[in-house]
Amino acid sequence: LSVMVAGNYNFGTVPIAGSTVTVTGITVTNAGNVGQNYTVNCTTTTPGGSPWSAGETAAYDIFVIQSTFHNTQPAVKQFGNEEIVYSSNTVCGSAVYSVDGTQTGAAVPANGQRTMWHLLKMPLFTSTTWQQRISVNITASDSE
Repeated sequence: LSVMVAGNYNFGTVPIAGSTVTVTGITVTNAGNVGQNYTVNCTTTTPGGSPWSAGETAAYDIFVIQSTFHNTQPAVKQFGNEEIVYSSNTVCGSAVYSVDGTQTGAAVPANGQRTMWHLLKMPLFTSTTWQQRISVNITASDSE
């Protein structure tokens, strides 16, 4: 089973307590030869470690990532609580990580492509001034 993601995304400078949506979508391709179901999680990958962690609500050293599959950039209000990306795997479905069900991470056919968008909500306060790296990880399992 294989998932191929086209590159990284740099949000650039986002102020503390600010938020932003990716300007361009990230292409996720089922590079396997059978249908796949995706799971999503996020981790901090800052070299040397990070005081930040993922959460449901932005707070001191806690950021929120919300992700969704959709063919065009969704508005901030289209990201719901079901799109929160946690540090543990969450299975993608028709109502999870999908704006309206037109693109999902469930039963993605071989060579199928999806466009993923991310909403980053920065911590309200932080104990570091160093640039932070956050990875959104997508894994696949056989859907057949």
